[in-house]
Amino acid sequence: MDHAGFLKRIEAFEIATSRESLEHSVGNKKELQLAPIYEKYADLFAKKNVTWAAERSAAMIGPGHRAASYLLDFFISCFVGNKLKHLGDEASTYEASANVTIEGNDVPFRQVGTLIQNEETRRKRKAMVNACKPVKKKLTQYEKKMLATHKRLLTTLSGKDYVAYYAEHKDCDLDALATKLRGFLVRTDALHTRLLAKRLATIKVKLTQAEAHDYSVILRTKHYDVNFPKEGLFDALTRTLHGMDIDIEAQQNVHVDLEDRPTKVPRAFCSPIRIPEEIHLVLKPRGGQQDYQTLLHEAGHTEHFAHTDASLAYELKHMGGHAVSETYAFLFEYLTISEAWLTDVMDMPAAVSRAFTQELLEQKLFMFRRYCAKLLYELKLHRNDLAMLNEKFEPVAGARYPSMNACYTDILTKGTKTKYPKENWLLDVDSGFYSCDYLRAWMLEAALRRTLELRFGTKWYRSSEAGDYLKELWSSGSNGRTITELAAHIGVELDTKAIEIDFARLDVS
Repeated sequence: MDHAGFLKRIEAFEIATSRESLEHSVGNKKELQLAPIYEKYADLFAKKNVTWAAERSAAMIGPGHRAASYLLDFFISCFVGNKLKHLGDEASTYEASANVTIEGNDVPFRQVGTLIQNEETRRKRKAMVNACKPVKKKLTQYEKKMLATHKRLLTTLSGKDYVAYYAEHKDCDLDALATKLRGFLVRTDALHTRLLAKRLATIKVKLTQAEAHDYSVILRTKHYDVNFPKEGLFDALTRTLHGMDIDIEAQQNVHVDLEDRPTKVPRAFCSPIRIPEEIHLVLKPRGGQQDYQTLLHEAGHTEHFAHTDASLAYELKHMGGHAVSETYAFLFEYLTISEAWLTDVMDMPAAVSRAFTQELLEQKLFMFRRYCAKLLYELKLHRNDLAMLNEKFEPVAGARYPSMNACYTDILTKGTKTKYPKENWLLDVDSGFYSCDYLRAWMLEAALRRTLELRFGTKWYRSSEAGDYLKELWSSGSNGRTITELAAHIGVELDTKAIEIDFARLDVS
């Protein structure tokens, strides 16, 4: 099969799997039936395709090389995924059916996180965490097997180890990025510690005793739910987009699903079936600020995909890294940290908006630091590096962690100042260094937002010129420009400077 034939076959496969997943997620189909689709397109998972794509990529020079390398990664991922599909299905089936006993009642494992977030009694939260340990232990065994197989196959197919492969695929020097992030962690350590101690005091928890489940309650911020009514969710989005001369209800390539079906997934998501011809934005509003953040995030993805240049190579629209699209998703999501947007679109009183943005900025600092720590840990995990780190995240001469789960707990705890359970040492890992995509997207979003504010004002979302500017950026798709190239195109640096300016707004009094 030639290149055109492969792309036609790949597109048909991806449309079929995406549409099946969409129908299941929106509640139109009770059972997810991907297996028959994979069987129909089994020819895509052959090792010979990897060989063909590798030879083609090696021979390609100039603009076509990037698309060729993405196609190679697609075939490698297909081959690995096909080998892991039975183990993955078994793990997913177990997780979906697993129950834990809480106060004498059987509760689905997947619901426990929501229960913890809404539980104000610390003793009960801790009991829920402990109740999950047996399920997590079994899931970890699945993850160990899948990761070992993934690493072995990746090396066999590419000749590179796990870290080197994904560093090249993402065009990111992971060690250089880790060095930048270590500096950020050190510079913001005192600020984060002071703010976290004050915030934990509001739920009667001392910093020295804080655990990850304690912070999940803070993340919920349910005391602001009254300011974010369920019935106003979509209206807030449409009014925001209208200011940029985007009418989402008139976009022929965007399909919005607002229906409240019993089996519909309770979160907003974006499903790009065909980019840019068919993009689905799905939501099941429940009320509260997290719904607004999530919907805006997914709308950022939606408008990016909907405005991608249709003439781009298929590989540059549907394959490659995710950092660029996550940048636009964060750009829309963090409108909720704009006092201008909160007062202008949400009619929030100025005093409330100041308090709310302070709290969300603290959460953003926590999450960015958490992902910095995750990347540092994941580099050690994939290199089996047990060298101990000190408070500045530098190796301690001669000191080693007794195990990788101890390494995980120590690094995540140092990064967030809340103790993370050792049981999560593999369950809290982003496959293929997706954490790198999030981190670079966070950094570029802050710089892009600052550019928009300087050029179009703090209410840039009310500017049709800002809309035109974003549409030009969106046109290059997910990988027509890499995130490094996008930063250069905008005229900013891909570092932590802009996001640190955000955190300088935090009130430590």
